[in-house]
Amino acid sequence: MNNNEIIQETYKLPSLGKLNNIKDSVTLRPMTTDEELLRLDATGREANRVFCDIIDACVVEPKKFKSYYLPIQDQVFLLYKLRTVTYGSKYNVSLICPHCGSPITLDVDLDSLPINYIEEEEFRKINEYTLPKTGDHIKQKILTPALQDDIDSALEDKKEKLNRPLKPSEVVLERLCLRIAQVNGETMIPEMVKNYLRGLSAVDFQTIKTHDVYLKTFGIQTAGIKTRCPQCMLEFKFALPLTKEFFEPEYL
Repeated sequence: MNNNEIIQETYKLPSLGKLNNIKDSVTLRPMTTDEELLRLDATGREANRVFCDIIDACVVEPKKFKSYYLPIQDQVFLLYKLRTVTYGSKYNVSLICPHCGSPITLDVDLDSLPINYIEEEEFRKINEYTLPKTGDHIKQKILTPALQDDIDSALEDKKEKLNRPLKPSEVVLERLCLRIAQVNGETMIPEMVKNYLRGLSAVDFQTIKTHDVYLKTFGIQTAGIKTRCPQCMLEFKFALPLTKEFFEPEYL
């Protein structure tokens, strides 16, 4: 291929841009050596930001694109599409059959993965909802790469402060404290949110805790992929693993 040939592909975002009031589509170009070198340095706390910088560098339209503040589903979607536009859609994965234990190697077509786009009615419910017991109105922040980094940093800081691993209950509370923006129209700092959550009924707490389940219903669907074991001939489902092969395909 001529090195001067520029391949560009336009993709519609799973959120349709509704959560950020931006255009619903993004045009990507392939990664260059500059972006690949950035990727090789993407480790630790900086990895999330670096991958967003790589995406932004490869976005042709719209200009001044900031994936760091997009819903996580859009960011993950763009990473998959960036891989496709750069290296192609064939992705080689290794699995173990859950029925007979045989090793399986197969090629997954990344372009064949289903994409669920956000719907208007669901969009209105995605970050604002009413608790079933108290009737309190909760406004929740959309999980973005930036917010995820804030959550991870808060968890790490708390772990260092306590000088021990965090308990599951502490992790849940810390995450929710940074996810809730308002209660009944009142903006709360994380410590106020923590006290509020502790006084809720279990039903209301579970409503808040499981609200993110809906968020997994839109975006690129990488779980529940069906295949058949060539040894025992039984069908099974698997979640697509992310391995070194994703950005360093061996077939090149």
